[in-house]
Amino acid sequence: MASGARVEIDIASKRFSNMAEPVLEGLKLTVEPSTTLALIGPSGAGKSTLLRLIAGIDRDFDGQVMVNGKAAHVAETPGFVFQDPRLLPWLTAEDNIRAVRADITRDAAVELLHEVGLKGFESALPHQLSGGMQRRVALARALALSPRVLLLDEPFVSLDRKLARELHKVFLKVIKSYRPTVILVSHDIEDVAQLADRIVLLSGQPAQVKSELVVPGKAGDRDVAAIAGISDALSDAEETVD
Repeated sequence: MASGARVEIDIASKRFSNMAEPVLEGLKLTVEPSTTLALIGPSGAGKSTLLRLIAGIDRDFDGQVMVNGKAAHVAETPGFVFQDPRLLPWLTAEDNIRAVRADITRDAAVELLHEVGLKGFESALPHQLSGGMQRRVALARALALSPRVLLLDEPFVSLDRKLARELHKVFLKVIKSYRPTVILVSHDIEDVAQLADRIVLLSGQPAQVKSELVVPGKAGDRDVAAIAGISDALSDAEETVD
């Protein structure tokens, strides 16, 4: 199976017409193949906007985003998991997966659901699934594209800690199997401390990279003390931001 793609980000400026200042400016990042980068920062720091630029959805900016040497909008389609699962309510879990990829077989769609822990729920409609189960379907749907880049925008938001930790295990399992390059946006320190290889703090108006942390240890194997240390380091970084 192909490894993840190299993502090179060089944003001179990204602005919206209703804002006096750019939302992003002078932002440069490189994400190495098959690593997990977490983006953190205050609301309005442009984290979700940056994901849309990486996905090639938004092309209205000065600069470039390259995915394996190609401009993002012509590169391979990434998998994208949004804050809201965005499932089609009239389709079953299986058919929600097949809706994004017409050539995927039913067996392959079912196997994806099994991989994210939804065996037996292939025929369930979204309203018959819990919030956490809907997130699993959304992840399986993103994986249906066999993406070399996987973008996750607050995938654990509004979930209690027990359920979020269960989804951490699902996430780590599929990352090990598919080996995509992952860019994760989260406001929760435990999420990024447990899952990321590298954490980038965005802050300011316009937002820029204010701090970076290479996370020691293996994702998923960090104990309470390690996570506390990472949390303290991130808190210190946030306090030093102007």
